Amino acid sequence: MQLHFRTRRRRPNMREIRTRSDLRAHQVVQDGYEFFANRKLVTLFSAPHYCGQFDNAGAVMQINPNMVCSFKQVRFMGDCLELCQVIGTD
Repeated sequence: MQLHFRTRRRRPNMREIRTRSDLRAHQVVQDGYEFFANRKLVTLFSAPHYCGQFDNAGAVMQINPNMVCSFKQVRFMGDCLELCQVIGTD
């Protein structure tokens, strides 16, 4: 499967493989995760305070047996990391 960053290009591929959403990574997003394309695409970034230059959170996505996703944020707190509460179920 090819990965593209434009939502217009993603839709045909999603129909072909019968998925309802896709996950991508490797782009800094402020809250650790961010939805696009009417919530059919989510960007997940797990590195908080990236390179010591960004004030971003990291995030971890959990998928339960019913395929319901939830997210936990990780924030940089000085010399240690503190796991924050689950901030949403999607």
